[in-house]
Amino acid sequence: MPSSLITPILQDKKSYCLMCFNEIKINNLHALLHPDINICEHCLSLLSPIRKSEKIDGISGEYLFTYSDYMKEKIYTLKGCGDIELAKAFLNYFKDELIRKYRGYILIPAPSSEIDNQERGFNHVIEIFKVLNLPILSLIKKKTNYKQSDLSKDERNKVINKLEITNLEKIHSKKVLFVDDISTTGSTLKACLALIKKGQPKKTHFLIVAKVPDLSKE
Repeated sequence: MPSSLITPILQDKKSYCLMCFNEIKINNLHALLHPDINICEHCLSLLSPIRKSEKIDGISGEYLFTYSDYMKEKIYTLKGCGDIELAKAFLNYFKDELIRKYRGYILIPAPSSEIDNQERGFNHVIEIFKVLNLPILSLIKKKTNYKQSDLSKDERNKVINKLEITNLEKIHSKKVLFVDDISTTGSTLKACLALIKKGQPKKTHFLIVAKVPDLSKE
């Protein structure tokens, strides 16, 4: 399409970033082809996208972002302040690709505190990943209410003892995608993947919004 025809289309279309509330300048092909874009290029860059692939205990997965200060702020706005609309922004830029990649999968979210979910009125991990339009099964539960940040390094390595999985028959021979917002040490991720393996799924992958940098490797 000639640029003379594209320009009027771009000018007529207005959308606003859910993170900074500024108007999104639709001045590139990606924005033109994705009319539901809701995060601006500036905020996307502040979230520090990496699309890093990794294997954990033989299971492949990926992290979309580095856990930057801006990511920390926006996750808190979602979880701590109850800004549920913000959940739609985290996967927005990659949404179409992720939908194609994980078509046919069952989504299993990381276990979340039921008390916190009730207080804020929603499960923030589920809200973030709803955009993938996958069936969601909350099969992994916490046996006791605890916060990951309160656990010692030794306790984190044994976190699988604090978790349980139910209704394993629902994932037998199915394609499963485990999802979470943040991975810090990877202990919860490893524990949840080990529990999912018990259900003998056909395939298992994981998708994490952001990974905390391992400072020991720097």
